[in-house]
Amino acid sequence: MATNGYSKQSKERPDLGPCPKCAADGIGSRLRLFKGRDKADNRRFYEFAACELGKDECGYRQETRNGKLVELTPCPRCHQLRKQITKKDGSHVLRCDSCNLWFLADRDFNVVEAPRCRQCGAVMVHRVKKDYPDEYFWACFEHQEYIDSDKYGAVCESNQKLQR
Repeated sequence: MATNGYSKQSKERPDLGPCPKCAADGIGSRLRLFKGRDKADNRRFYEFAACELGKDECGYRQETRNGKLVELTPCPRCHQLRKQITKKDGSHVLRCDSCNLWFLADRDFNVVEAPRCRQCGAVMVHRVKKDYPDEYFWACFEHQEYIDSDKYGAVCESNQKLQR
């Protein structure tokens, strides 16, 4: 067994298709599925796809879910692919490493469009309630307009209890 910089390489690692970075350079390497248990927190598991050439030669990684590649979407500003991230509270975001932009995402990692303030038309920001860490809201702090939401950004009815 040879090491690739991530873990021990073996023939048992599922092939997930060609490495896009290497294919652009005319190299025919493949993406392999890496799964494991977090050494720091034995209850947490991880999985990702990485080029079989390893960190030193290629370094390409892509998100996976349930053993399948996750389709990445481009950033509207720079057109680089955005990473899908599940935060500790279970909510989802898309992150562009090039622009350092974060996009709130729903359960299926689709971008959530932020509501606009009725008074000024500005895009509202999504926040967690200070004294209630499981409750979220959209806000225009300038005009003190607030709308309850769930952790994925879906607007809740004002008299409806927040869904977690």
